[in-house]
Amino acid sequence: MPHDKIVPEDEQYLFAHPEPGRSCYDTHADGTPVRYSSRRRPLFNVRPGFPNWLTGSYRHFPVDMYIIEWLEHVGIGYHVATDEDFEREGRALTDRYTTIVTGSHPEYWTRNGLDLLEGYLNAGGRIMYLGGNGFYWVTSQLRDKPWIIEVRRDNSGTRCWDAPYGERTHVATREAGGIWRSRGRAPNKMLGVGFASEGWSKGCGYRRLDASYHSPAASLFAGVNEAIVGDYGYVLGGAVGDEVDRFDIALGSPEHAYVLATSTGLGNEYQLVIEDLTLSLPDQGGAQRPDMVRSDLVLFAIDGGGWVFSVGSITYGGALAWNGCDNGLSRLTANVVHAFTGKGPVLGET
Repeated sequence: MPHDKIVPEDEQYLFAHPEPGRSCYDTHADGTPVRYSSRRRPLFNVRPGFPNWLTGSYRHFPVDMYIIEWLEHVGIGYHVATDEDFEREGRALTDRYTTIVTGSHPEYWTRNGLDLLEGYLNAGGRIMYLGGNGFYWVTSQLRDKPWIIEVRRDNSGTRCWDAPYGERTHVATREAGGIWRSRGRAPNKMLGVGFASEGWSKGCGYRRLDASYHSPAASLFAGVNEAIVGDYGYVLGGAVGDEVDRFDIALGSPEHAYVLATSTGLGNEYQLVIEDLTLSLPDQGGAQRPDMVRSDLVLFAIDGGGWVFSVGSITYGGALAWNGCDNGLSRLTANVVHAFTGKGPVLGET
């Protein structure tokens, strides 16, 4: 990251005091990984407008608030459900809605959660994945204490610690830890894109591709006149930034998808994810590997009436809200949400 690291006072308190409990990014005093965490922890650093030291801007909850602002601007009625609501109520919750909109960083998902989403899509549901680095780590909830999660990072993925040998199986579910991609459930298969890179320097926009002009999906760009959208935003200055996902058929992205736009170019602070490397190699940054270090805007249908729209970037919400939500990216995304939630066909299909 090119900016100075400034850790807010509240976050310094969390680092210095064990009393509030640890997150699954921390280690214990003896250096062993923290594998369990709880929503009952006091989260001083999760509130609107709280700055993040990693980005020098906003992350997580504050970026989600930009998505909420945008939903209210476009006049779409919505309800907010937590992961715990979703896990507890399952299809009884999801089937009340034509469309599910994710937050900016839905990284930790259980097997049950993935099964629920796949079932919802296969039954005709629609998902708008408005974030990045989503559906990544194998995560479990304790059956009798669903407010507690378990994460064992295994020896794969872009991670802050390794689970020691013999400690990589989840106690809650008896399944192997690690990333879902290593378990045959790369997010590309369900959502069209998967984790490609992370970095905390200047973001960028999306350059429209041929499908945005000359395919049935071009109708979603009504009111969008610019060739590059999202080269602005309240977080890192662009719709593409922080952690980003790419379309990749080799990882299961559907060949029939419309790839509508791709990022205009990220700097070398953005490095290719570890799981894409088999050797330690130089020159794996955004400027050197734009073929791999990128974000893609993707739309595709699923048999049975389901649809997916994925943006593959954490900072997307900050661009949606830019200029009072009056911008090309906002208009495009509003066209998608109206198409997904309306009673008619999405792209004129029968």
